[in-house]
Amino acid sequence: MIVSGVPESEALASAIWSLAADESRLCQLALMWLAVNRRRVSAGAASLADICRGLRGSEFDSPPGVIHTNDSDAYRHVVEMARSVLLGEIVDPTHGAWRAHRHTDAPAWSLGLEPTALIGPFLFYAPEMPANAPLREAVGASA
Repeated sequence: MIVSGVPESEALASAIWSLAADESRLCQLALMWLAVNRRRVSAGAASLADICRGLRGSEFDSPPGVIHTNDSDAYRHVVEMARSVLLGEIVDPTHGAWRAHRHTDAPAWSLGLEPTALIGPFLFYAPEMPANAPLREAVGASA
């Protein structure tokens, strides 16, 4: 799929790169799945580009931007990872999360909710997670 003349995988990679270029690959993967899960929850009402722009909002304290690319091997890996996520070739380490915040923050929407995963500096939340479910911490090297 194309997003404003840019393949969806590149739009997703650009958003994640601008948010989390210095994070682990696992954290980048988790943020990609967050965007994909948000699109799924919206039943396709929101475009992936709009969702990615939303990720750059107050939840993550990152500046808004346009397609951000880089010629580095690390960025090319993020683009390939985005393609694999969109094709469903990589398992979702967030367990279906569509909300997240940095673990040092406590936004009002998260009060009373149990996170599904802690990956890098982010806590992830899925809509169907029961309040007494244990937190799953993603462990491992890069994805």
